[in-house]
Amino acid sequence: MLEKAPVSDSHWDMVVIGAGLGGLVAAARLSMAGKRVLLLEKHNIPGGCATVFQRGKNRFEVGLHALNGFLPKDPRLDMWQSLGLNSAIKLIPLPMQYRVCWRDIDLRIPHGMEDCIEVLSCQFPQEHKNILRYFLNLKSLVLPMLDSEANFKDLIQFSRISAGEFLDQHFLDKQLKLILLANLGYFHHDPYTLSLLWFAFGQISYMEGGSYYIHGGSQALSDFLAQKVENCGTVLYRATAKEILMEDNKITGVRFFHQGESVTVKTCGVIAGISPILVAGMLPETCVKILGENKEIGPSLTSLYCNHTEGLIKLGWQDYNTIFLNENIPGMDAFIHKKLVSHSELGLKSLGYSLIDYSQIDHGLGKNNPFTICHLDQIQDWPEYKSKDYKEQKVSHANSMLEKLEPWIKDLKPSHQELATPHTIQRYTENPEGAVYGYAQTMNQSMFLRFNQRCSIPNLWFASAWSRPGGGFFGAMYSGWQVAGKCLGNRM
Repeated sequence: MLEKAPVSDSHWDMVVIGAGLGGLVAAARLSMAGKRVLLLEKHNIPGGCATVFQRGKNRFEVGLHALNGFLPKDPRLDMWQSLGLNSAIKLIPLPMQYRVCWRDIDLRIPHGMEDCIEVLSCQFPQEHKNILRYFLNLKSLVLPMLDSEANFKDLIQFSRISAGEFLDQHFLDKQLKLILLANLGYFHHDPYTLSLLWFAFGQISYMEGGSYYIHGGSQALSDFLAQKVENCGTVLYRATAKEILMEDNKITGVRFFHQGESVTVKTCGVIAGISPILVAGMLPETCVKILGENKEIGPSLTSLYCNHTEGLIKLGWQDYNTIFLNENIPGMDAFIHKKLVSHSELGLKSLGYSLIDYSQIDHGLGKNNPFTICHLDQIQDWPEYKSKDYKEQKVSHANSMLEKLEPWIKDLKPSHQELATPHTIQRYTENPEGAVYGYAQTMNQSMFLRFNQRCSIPNLWFASAWSRPGGGFFGAMYSGWQVAGKCLGNRM
């Protein structure tokens, strides 16, 4: 193999900023096509939220709870196979979608439409016909998204409908509607602003395609993609992009800091695998307005990463993914008045929380028994980062999260625990406000109306959860796949 020339001595076909899943996939696809790609990553490992961290002998999954499986004719499958992930990545099937607990309701939601309908109809027999109609109609929205010859104009009318409105059209029982929204946190925090189409695709792909975890953690995925980039490119860690250089409205290079030095490289194209908000700070002031007006930023997440010496199974726990809904929520109607989603009153923490017990599956994270307790959150609910109040709130909040499990799991004493807040996510990923899904996946910021993958600056592209098609692991990955395909189509 020929020795690579120094980074600064080369002209790169493309510079990719940020080694999150969007940037990784874009860089990997271009590199596989023979393009010379430079991938800049501020952190010392690739992946963004798709990473694993270690504390002593314990390894913890940062962000992956469940990948939604593939559907027939699913365009994501072509991406997965073309990248070689089908042979390189071991997907561990999860036993069910999730368990949901709320007041006296305790349901295990299975995979498969028929089984879902049966479980829900047993709990809500008076709603059986509506449950059947709901799932059939939900699936009918997804099928055109999988058909390359479909007329997407037929879906435009549904882009103006929220998930909450869709549920209201099918049910009167507010408790059933709340149960059907148990995994709302996978998408957004308010059903009455959440895009129906984005919600539909996610729900159907989990139900019909299955749920999976990646053996070895999401870091296995990120590391493999980073290796793919090295085919014809270079991944440079601890490299912080500072400026996108331009002349006559054309990109000429990128300036970044690496090992304490300012480095400038030449390129005629940039793919931003980071938030457009950060990109705006790298452009000449005259170009910032091209990125458009400010948009609503999506929710963040607070996660308590724990390890139990023997595993929760020894304490009688049997489920991988359990969603505990707040018992004080009377039903889905509570969202109408924003009582649960405003920055005041109860806040995002009140929606409920999830327990992910990785020791229930073949996780591949080592001999430890990790579990995570998490909930949607917002950075505005936390004191200034590293302040005394912030540190005190972290301790009290971690204890509170463990206390919530006491009625369910007795004598729960983690051998290790560590709390990550929205500030933590913002620190490691630089995502504004610690957003985990990018821009909020609302009706006017999803699907056709999501932030565009390109702008009027030639060869400036956006490939991340912030741009089309949307947030989540597969959303970010497919954004990178599409952008790289468009770049190759332009004969860069």
